[in-house]
Amino acid sequence: MIISILKIKKQLGIKGIDLNSRDWGVEIKKDILKQTKNLLSNEDIIYLDFEGIGSFNSSIADEVIVLLMKELVSEDRELFLVSKNIPDNSMYDLELVTSYRKVPCLVMQKNKKHPFIVFGEKQGKKKVSVDLLIYDYIMTAGKCTAREIADLVFKKDIYTASTYLGKLFKSRLIRRKEIIDPHGKQYLYMPVT
Repeated sequence: MIISILKIKKQLGIKGIDLNSRDWGVEIKKDILKQTKNLLSNEDIIYLDFEGIGSFNSSIADEVIVLLMKELVSEDRELFLVSKNIPDNSMYDLELVTSYRKVPCLVMQKNKKHPFIVFGEKQGKKKVSVDLLIYDYIMTAGKCTAREIADLVFKKDIYTASTYLGKLFKSRLIRRKEIIDPHGKQYLYMPVT
């Protein structure tokens, strides 16, 4: 499902190309929640399309992306949120809010197959975490199991691998489906696309 932020903005009567009011963000988020309330599938991907938006500030990033992500993740349904066409001059605001709220989110860049994680670090310092290494592996491989991650990263410790993969899934940064193979029942983890 693709949701145009520009279309919602016009329906709400918001003038101009920039979004810079928390009140507007609250109204846009309400509209998005109303649109997604009756999705039939439990595994839908919601693309927030910012095409046509000149810029937005941290209040909009907070309400429309981060708090929406937090609310959708808390539901029982497996909904995934990916933002796309984010103005370059608004990425800093999104990084600040993800760091403050401690809620990572997915952003799709033009001409890329898979989204990347935005999870700003304080004072501009970026650290490479095990979560990001695993995420990058899944994006490259296209799919993997906890056993594969355990063999690659954790010296065959499948419990630790499963914990990291579960955390990424619960944050709705990756998808999973249950499979049966020679090792028994297990999850197959895949990118959100």
